[in-house]
Amino acid sequence: MRITNSAPIESTFEERTSLQEERSHLVDQVDRIAHPILSNSSLENLRIAEDFLKENRSKNGVQSFQEGKLQYKIEKIGNGAVAVKKDAVIVHYALKLVDGTVFESSKDPVKILLPLTIPGFRDGVVGMKEGELRTLYIHPDLGYGTYGSSHGIRDNSLLIFEVELLKRERPLLTEQLSLVLFEKIGLIYNKCSTFFQHLLNG
Repeated sequence: MRITNSAPIESTFEERTSLQEERSHLVDQVDRIAHPILSNSSLENLRIAEDFLKENRSKNGVQSFQEGKLQYKIEKIGNGAVAVKKDAVIVHYALKLVDGTVFESSKDPVKILLPLTIPGFRDGVVGMKEGELRTLYIHPDLGYGTYGSSHGIRDNSLLIFEVELLKRERPLLTEQLSLVLFEKIGLIYNKCSTFFQHLLNG
């Protein structure tokens, strides 16, 4: 993911969703498939996340889809162009954990390639209009999963994003090339997953 604004931005979410981090994450995912043992704390985090989403989906204004694993609430209506799955988007965002802790937030507008983000963020932003503000509630399966984040988000953590879409645009040519490479990495990951699952199942 590239950040095109001139001010330097230090963001763990941006670093995590960079192509280099995704390659590292791929290796860890394969290792996790080969060693699928969950700690008690991981299971407890999962229970907390699922209980939260179960209660949250009945609250006023909350929309729920993907079997309740992704929820959002429109906090401010936008009236601009609509974001689609392969867009680059310029946003302000804040990431909170289920206990209310603000894990990180953007100080300046940030450019993000949606295909390179975690699935819950990507799918939650798709459909937003420029000027819109949403709160996203993301199940661990669509976030950092049982792996967690190398920057301190614990395994099986629920993620809460406040996202304001400032602008959506088509990716630059160099960014499109990054997306092609990312898709190829995804194919390799799927093949590795199938291979290890076959080994585990005998």
